[in-house]
Amino acid sequence: MTGLVLHKVAQSLNDDLQDLMEPLNRVNFENRAHQEILKGVLYFVGTREIAGKEPDMGLWASIEQGIAALKGAVSSAVS
Repeated sequence: MTGLVLHKVAQSLNDDLQDLMEPLNRVNFENRAHQEILKGVLYFVGTREIAGKEPDMGLWASIEQGIAALKGAVSSAVS
């Protein structure tokens, strides 16, 4: 998240700063792939540990997660 904020600041200020941010963007992108793998492992292991069942990793389950996230965002914005 910090890398994204710094990138947005650099975009706002100067083209030279954008060039200086390129190495950070590369590292951030590489780390993002690892974060996605770790997230999948945590979903799987966490669900199995808490519920004692394998998690539903199908398309409909992903849609339900997206709807829940959207509801949470809207609820947070309203209150």
